[in-house]
Amino acid sequence: MRISLLLLISCLGFNSAQSQDQELTSEQALEAYQIISDSMVKSFPEDDIKTFRRASFSENQLQVYLSQHFKRMDLLTKIQGHHALKLDSYLHSGNWFREIGFPKESIKSYIHFFDYYKAHEKELTQPEKANYVEMRNFAFSILAENYAKINDFKNADKTYQENIAFSKVHNKIYYPSALNNYGLFFYWHKTDLDSAQYYFKQAYDVTKSKYPNHTLIGSIRDNIADVYSDKKDYQKALPLYETNFHFYQQVTNEKTKERDVTRLISAGVQVIETSLSLGLSDN
Repeated sequence: MRISLLLLISCLGFNSAQSQDQELTSEQALEAYQIISDSMVKSFPEDDIKTFRRASFSENQLQVYLSQHFKRMDLLTKIQGHHALKLDSYLHSGNWFREIGFPKESIKSYIHFFDYYKAHEKELTQPEKANYVEMRNFAFSILAENYAKINDFKNADKTYQENIAFSKVHNKIYYPSALNNYGLFFYWHKTDLDSAQYYFKQAYDVTKSKYPNHTLIGSIRDNIADVYSDKKDYQKALPLYETNFHFYQQVTNEKTKERDVTRLISAGVQVIETSLSLGLSDN
């Protein structure tokens, strides 16, 4: 069924492109875009988590949603101005395709986002530019992740490095996050523990220096400890897991404002397992 859906995506893209031959004014295209969006939202609201789960759609529902989605995306080229609407549409498209398991389509959407932003950045207001800093970081990260998923490691590596350079300029929490994500690329996809550890430690140093109480430091510390564990260097891994266990008892998540119980339990389990491994390795 996945093959047929991929074929459907290709056909829908072709057919919707043909509809561009119909002459529409910018106002008419915007109205048509809004009508299609309103119809889509009735069944699958864009702020509802179910919309980002493949299991929420029957095959027929997904076909209808894809058809509507491609139609409204094609209408964007007819609309003059409304830059935020277009940028947000490309971002939503990239994120949605990523979540339901179509990384190649997600890549296309994010490339549209970056191309459009580059072409129209001068026309954006300062608040809009500031708002898109975090979104651009997110888009870089997911674009790189999508490349890695389809084993396009060359473009994945390039995009991760672009994200690091971009984030470093803005000097916010996104910078150590970008370093950490690059480390995860080496850890998960390249199985290069030394390179992974190098970027994890870089991310850790920046976070410890500038954002010592941000929960990101717990994630990075966990990654560093995991590399030590994979190398069976349990003496170095254990104190990091122990630090995280105490850390997650005290801090709250920046977005939910609640303690991350899942990570707290995970850190506790890691302390126990590493202690047992360390005891066994000493015998």
